[in-house]
Formats: sequence, C-alpha cells, structure tokens
Amino acid sequence: MTFWLNGVFQNQTNAIDIADRGFLLADGLFETLRIINGRPLFFERHMSRLHKSAAALKINIPFKEEIIRAAIEKLVGVHVRAGSAASARITLTRGVGDRGLGAPSPEIARSTVLITAEEAPSPAEGAAKIMVSRHRRCAASFAARHKTLNYIDNIMARMEAGEAGADDAVMLNEYGRVACASAANIFVITSDLRVVTPPLEDGALPGVVRAVLLEAATRKGVGIAESSLDADALQGGLCFLTNSLVGVRRARLAGRQAEASGAACDILNVLKSCYAEAVKKEFGCE
Repeated sequence: MTFWLNGVFQNQTNAIDIADRGFLLADGLFETLRIINGRPLFFERHMSRLHKSAAALKINIPFKEEIIRAAIEKLVGVHVRAGSAASARITLTRGVGDRGLGAPSPEIARSTVLITAEEAPSPAEGAAKIMVSRHRRCAASFAARHKTLNYIDNIMARMEAGEAGADDAVMLNEYGRVACASAANIFVITSDLRVVTPPLEDGALPGVVRAVLLEAATRKGVGIAESSLDADALQGGLCFLTNSLVGVRRARLAGRQAEASGAACDILNVLKSCYAEAVKKEFGCE
C-alpha cells in the first residue's frame, strides 16, 4: 500500500519510528475525510479543526494545506477506482521523543504526518441499531474536545455494541448526559418535534458534519438546539447520527418499540436534504 509520510510517497510498512510518541503515547491527532469523485469533502473544515487542535496540543504541522491536499488526491488516484466510495486519513503526531511523558518543545520537535487513502464501503442503508454503553466519556477531558489518537473509551464502547448486536454505542458523560456515539455525533428529533444535539460542553466532539448540518439547517429555517439530553430522550425521539463517512444516518435504539411519527421523519428528510445541498455547494454544484 502506498502512503505519504513526511512529504515522501512510499510503501514500506515499517516506516514509522518505534520511538514515535503517537505510537507509544497516543500523542497526536487524526482526521478522516470522505472522498467524492477523487476529492476530499470539506477539506478546509477538516484542516481548520486539525490546526486548532494542533495549536492546543502544541504540535507543529510542517506542511502547507495545498501539499496535504495534493498528497490525498494522488493517493486516491493510486488506490481508488473511479466512482468508488473512499476515505482518506491524516495522522499527525508529535514525532519522536525521549522516553517518558515530557515532550520536546514545538521549536525542536519534528512532527510526523502520515496520509493514507483507500476505498471504503458505501454508506449503509437503513437505520443504525444503537445501544447505550456502560463506558463513559469525560466531558471535562481534553480528549473529548479534540480528535486525538486516544480512542480507547470509544473502542471499548464500539466493542460492547458489537457484542450486543448493535452497530454503534451511545456514550454518556460522567453526569449521565448524552455526549455522542462511539464514532459519530448524535441528534434527536424529540416527541414535540424539536431537533436537539448535545453541546460540546457535554463531551460531544466538534464534528465537521455536525457543524455543516447546524449551519445548513439554519439557512433553511430549521432550528437545531445544542442542549443537554438524558438517555430517556433517546427512547422518546427519532435519533440520527452524523460523521464524515456516513453523512446523516437514522438510528434506532435497541429495544425501542414505538415508531417515530411521520412529522419527525419529514424533519429528518429535510435535514438530509440540507446536508446533500451542502455537499453539492462544496463542489460548486449548486
């Protein structure tokens, strides 16, 4: 598999230094981008989030955005058949450092930047089956606010979901409020037809598609409230998930018997169209 590592295209799978802090300490960040017709979707938004988080972690990004975009598009050309669903991943670490937690200063640290691209399954059809995980997400944690390499809580929640026959797991925070799914933001259309998503303060990751949907829905006159939700709200409303690869996907809580109202389904369809229009706008297809 060809990949891009620190400015060089190569295929040596042992190319990562064993002293890299990303490997040893999860000291880094990543972005996963959906590829449409050979181009990364919402590239500027992903890079903006990466830059903000890198600044917060005091990790240097040593390459300009146009170089990163060009690397993604070249890798897509190598690995992805025309018309196939695909994804790319940017991984940024603090780089190689001495043993221990002490990090080299940003001035002398040599960051590691790895980019990969590959074909991906087409977004699944139908509602995702979700369940509430016993694994919690700490709202006050630095890792909850940035897309860091430390995903162990999310991994355990997703494993729990798989063992229960579900597609994804909803993670509550330390106060019992809904934060997110293991790999997605979550929204609920409540029984009184309000659209609500957990605020970032409750542990929700500042997702790219989440932000796109909030903006696109507002332009269409559909209000989405960023408000705390408890687990009971998932029982009484229509849930849906958002992330870069699935876009907007309806979700059904395991064990829930009641069907969502037609009005709630209509609202979801409007929100899906808002997202679809945002995708078209991104590529100049208005």
